[in-house]
Amino acid sequence: MIHPDTMGAALSGQPESPAPAWPGANGAYQEILDFLVSQPTSERIINFKVSEASQKRLQTLLEKNRQAPLSPAENAELDLYEQLDTLMGLLKVRAYGAPQNSLLEFSIA
Repeated sequence: MIHPDTMGAALSGQPESPAPAWPGANGAYQEILDFLVSQPTSERIINFKVSEASQKRLQTLLEKNRQAPLSPAENAELDLYEQLDTLMGLLKVRAYGAPQNSLLEFSIA
């Protein structure tokens, strides 16, 4: 599916703006995706942290969840944070044992 911003940019000849991976994708998802596409070294993976804004959003969701039930959208967002945390944790474990610059060697064709 083509994101409307991408279609408009293509038709107008303007550079396309990054579109969310899916409607509702949160900032942390985009941050991690951008980070991984940059082909980080093992050291950068080990030291990676999401932005302060994403950390604050997670804290807000956790606090709200302690006080009252979350909406379905908020539950989905909190689940995504958990999945992203697991993914980055696994990458960091692998990065500790990987030779420098070899963990994410891939090409995008």
